[in-house]
Amino acid sequence: FIGSNWEALETLSVLNSDNRFSIVGVLTQPSKPVGREQIVKSTDIIAYCKNESIPFYTDKNFKQIEKELDYDLILCKSYGEMIPGWFLKNALNVHYSLLPKYRGAVPIQKAIIDGEERTGISIIKMTDKLDSGDILFQREERILPTDTNITLRKRLVKISGKVLPEVILDWESKKIVPIKQDESKATYCYKDDVSKEKAFIDFRRVDPYLTERMVRALLPWPVAWCKLPGDIPDNRKRMRIFASNILDLDEESTLFSTLKEENLIKNLPGNYIKYKSRLFIESIVPNVLFEPTDIQIEGKRRMHVSEAINGIRV
Repeated sequence: FIGSNWEALETLSVLNSDNRFSIVGVLTQPSKPVGREQIVKSTDIIAYCKNESIPFYTDKNFKQIEKELDYDLILCKSYGEMIPGWFLKNALNVHYSLLPKYRGAVPIQKAIIDGEERTGISIIKMTDKLDSGDILFQREERILPTDTNITLRKRLVKISGKVLPEVILDWESKKIVPIKQDESKATYCYKDDVSKEKAFIDFRRVDPYLTERMVRALLPWPVAWCKLPGDIPDNRKRMRIFASNILDLDEESTLFSTLKEENLIKNLPGNYIKYKSRLFIESIVPNVLFEPTDIQIEGKRRMHVSEAINGIRV
């Protein structure tokens, strides 16, 4: 088994608890210093391997692993490092998209950002090309309008844990005919597509619907952010946004009338509006407001916007 994060641990635990399988070894990333004191603690997978007496490797010595372990199948889930092609004999991978769409590192985040209505899981043969192997199994999953990267990921992990054992057994018993991916339909997503720089929201340029999807997609990291109003641009504080709403004022006639009467609507994208305990931001779409609800202002703790409203200058 090859994997490193909590998703990999969930998969490893499912397979290890199934007496039809025997985990003979695990390749995972090494423990790293954490916290201010930079104390090295065992990762969850390493701790699990120690507790379950499963041999584990962290040094990527693939020749040593091949020499020391007698295995029939390699399963890879969220390893995060390159694996040489020669090592991938009878190796399977679990990927969270409907391949060939969204090959790469951040398929869940990109599917939400792009406004996809469906995604899914793909179990494929591994090759030395990125997520390009033949497909053994796919299952669709609806992306809910409220789904975040966290909620959708947890659901896909749970689904993959349910189907994976049977897919492995069917593959080993030659009941599955692999399907080649259609290269003409391949799309890609990269680690750099999700970064602190690309999490910045400029309300003068980005439409509110994309902004709201970014907020949901970029949890728990890097978290969508913007800059609060201020007289000196370089001194404007950052505001991280953990949850938000979209308000169509054509459907909120009473609120729209009140904001107009109080001369708060400027028809200026990026204009911040404080109204009672709520904060609105005018968007590039006429009569559509973006409303952050769960925020963290630079230097402050995370809180509901109603707790922070008095400290926000507009």
